[in-house]
Amino acid sequence: MEDARIRMNEQLGHAVALRRLLYGHLVSRAVCTAAELRLPELLAGGPLSVGELARRCGAAPEPLGRVLRLLEQYGLFSRCPEGYGRTALGAALAEDAPGSARPTAMILGAEFGDSFNALTSTVRHGRAAFDELHGLPLFDYLAKNSEAAGALHASQSSGIALAAADLLDVVETEPGQTIVDVGGGHGSLLEAFLTARTGLSGILYDLPEVTLEAADRLAGLGERCATIGGDFFVSVPEGDLHLLRYVLHDWDEHDALAILRSCRAAMRPGGRLLVVEHVLDLPEADAEHNRVAALFDVYMMLVTTGGRERTLPEFEALLAAADLRLARVVPLPTTGMSLLEAVSA
Repeated sequence: MEDARIRMNEQLGHAVALRRLLYGHLVSRAVCTAAELRLPELLAGGPLSVGELARRCGAAPEPLGRVLRLLEQYGLFSRCPEGYGRTALGAALAEDAPGSARPTAMILGAEFGDSFNALTSTVRHGRAAFDELHGLPLFDYLAKNSEAAGALHASQSSGIALAAADLLDVVETEPGQTIVDVGGGHGSLLEAFLTARTGLSGILYDLPEVTLEAADRLAGLGERCATIGGDFFVSVPEGDLHLLRYVLHDWDEHDALAILRSCRAAMRPGGRLLVVEHVLDLPEADAEHNRVAALFDVYMMLVTTGGRERTLPEFEALLAAADLRLARVVPLPTTGMSLLEAVSA
């Protein structure tokens, strides 16, 4: 009888734990709401009463107070006699915070997060939920919706700020080398490399409309940095180091291979290809690293048909098909991503 009671209590404990997982989506939405209302920015000067905070952000006091109470339990805000203040965790949601989470909250609170509710449809039919909800594949949608495209680029740039320090710690360069950031968006990562390594020159390579927007950002680097628009399925500029950060996971095997072959053709003798992606089931990684990789694999499945994270053997096979050899893999601690460094086969 005692053993049966113990087993029943264990089962009930699992049921409670699962319910906490199920309500995690609501916590995410509450964080997105805090970002949209700019609560961390409004609390930068110190605590405010719920009523005053509601007045400043244009919200109803009673429901705002309930959301603040929830996010207090998750460490974003703290309650005090004056009302609520922000914590160090909540401050990371402010727009001016290093590596700010706000841009990511803004895309997950809009088109991208809407896809989460259609996961069952994606699992059943194999088509990205984003395509189903918006009637267009992701990149076609972004081409027609500049606001969504800008929000995504802002999220990516913010994430790059987190990755840059890790990459600068593990990527070796020599003066006079040229680094080509392929699909580099607005150039945040390339800017970080060229600022830290003054002997390098760089090329930002992306769609013409993207590089046009990036030119002003990179203008301060002068002649050391060029922006070139083009199609990475066809060709990429020549260089000593080619960087693909968060690019291959957008594409199926056929398209990813085309990108890799373009990079391989543009590598100078002794050149290297630096791929920064999540790696699934990485043996030397810790549990959190593998959990984040699996999470982003499902995220990519939802937002772009063919998008996915890959295992190490899958990366090795892709690289080999492009006449490249994987030289080393380095887990990056800050972001849960990995650096895969490849050379000519």
